[in-house]
Amino acid sequence: MLILTFQTLSLIAAVSTGLLAGAYFIFHNTIMIVLAEQDGMKMMNRINKVILNKTFLTIFVLSPLCSLLLLIIGLMGELLTTQTPLLYGTSLSILGFLITIRFNVPLNNRLALAVESDINMWEHYLVHWVLWNKRRYYISILAVVGFLL
Repeated sequence: MLILTFQTLSLIAAVSTGLLAGAYFIFHNTIMIVLAEQDGMKMMNRINKVILNKTFLTIFVLSPLCSLLLLIIGLMGELLTTQTPLLYGTSLSILGFLITIRFNVPLNNRLALAVESDINMWEHYLVHWVLWNKRRYYISILAVVGFLL
């Protein structure tokens, strides 16, 4: 039963982390570039509201939650060691979640409170949000690699 639970959590964590990596990639590769060119402060605020839906939030929470459970079960059941790529995948998945909570969400909240004509806020947001998004994108990709290995 422990092995089946471990395998199921691994699958859920890998898929949910992969979906998040894809979302972060789309922002990194396309959305933020377009918004930067188009004075996209208003549009980004709209995206930040729309993205907070059941589907996204479920995936957003499943990734670190399953990863944390995998760490606990894996370490207690001696299924994970420092030589196991899955240990790194779970840890990186949790790190990506923490980056979002610590950096991207507060930036989103500050942007939502800003006056639309505050170009300094928008420029600050673009620089810092994009930086942290890029980090969580790369971290999420590495986490998926850890899950797959």
